[in-house]
Amino acid sequence: MSFTATSLNYLKPLGAANYFTNTQYYDVWQKLMKQEHKVTYDNGNQLSFYPSSYNEQSMQVLEMLRARANESRRVTLEFPVSDIASDSTGILRPDVMSDWLSDAHMTVLHLGRMPSLVNDLRQAGAKVTIEEFTSQVAEVWAPVLGTTAVRGAFVLEATRVAELRFGSSSTTVLEIEVTLAVQRIRDNARNALLGVFALNGISDPEKFMAESPAIRQPSPRWHPHVSLPMPISTAFPERDIPSGALKLKFDPLKIR
Repeated sequence: MSFTATSLNYLKPLGAANYFTNTQYYDVWQKLMKQEHKVTYDNGNQLSFYPSSYNEQSMQVLEMLRARANESRRVTLEFPVSDIASDSTGILRPDVMSDWLSDAHMTVLHLGRMPSLVNDLRQAGAKVTIEEFTSQVAEVWAPVLGTTAVRGAFVLEATRVAELRFGSSSTTVLEIEVTLAVQRIRDNARNALLGVFALNGISDPEKFMAESPAIRQPSPRWHPHVSLPMPISTAFPERDIPSGALKLKFDPLKIR
């Protein structure tokens, strides 16, 4: 991998002085070029992997991404919902909560299926292989997943029941008010991915992210939300939630 002005611009976190400085992030990338590891994929291809100072975290992320790429599973970064901190609204009915909590989450970034995303990159002129791209994403996301900006479980407030449209379909969601620390984590994950696109020769990473069928992110704006289960979503129309009436507890960021 080689640096360009465009890729380094994306790889510098936005206003994240409290948990990554631009210099520290650049140093991470400098160290990537100095240590070599060999990784063999299921198809027999072998890749030289240059880990950062987050070596153990990088390798864990790489293994998770490899597994999803080999199985062609969708890849998302998300904060899982671990519990209901408080609810005086009556929206989250106890009879459906146990099943809902096992899957409830707030998506931070959606990559889609890795083979599809790499195909989109190659159609846009990149020469990257799926093995190389998986390694690159692991390298830049390891520091994001290892951040101490949000420690352990944390609580966020739901502000509205809303209908969210995805193309021709829609779902009922709880809109979530995120903290600055959570927003910065999302910004850094997104900018790191844009940096990987730029490293692979994509001249306009923002445009690529907006138009890639795999990613499906036409707007850079984030709408933090948690989808509601069907028995609830059909019972409650769109409405504002009184301040402090509904709070959810989230676990730290993970790859799904």
